[in-house]
Amino acid sequence: MRLVEVKRFHLALLVNVYRYLRGDHLKIFINVGDASADIYGAQIITELKKLEPDIEIHANGGKLMQEAGAKLYCNLVEFSVIGISEVIKK
Repeated sequence: MRLVEVKRFHLALLVNVYRYLRGDHLKIFINVGDASADIYGAQIITELKKLEPDIEIHANGGKLMQEAGAKLYCNLVEFSVIGISEVIKK
């Protein structure tokens, strides 16, 4: 089984557990703060949308997560920095 298939299986399992416990549609919040996490967050959102098209996803993240279907509250990727000089500049 490929890694993507394993991740997809775990997402499907979580979706079904949530449905069993709550009985209503899924609502989740994802919070990421850098560009690489934005990529992974977008992949998770895409897979969740395949499993549950009516899922409601809210996020603090980047444009990739927004393009994947999340309602973005704040683009935290714009604020991410690496190194001391970048922190001082911002």
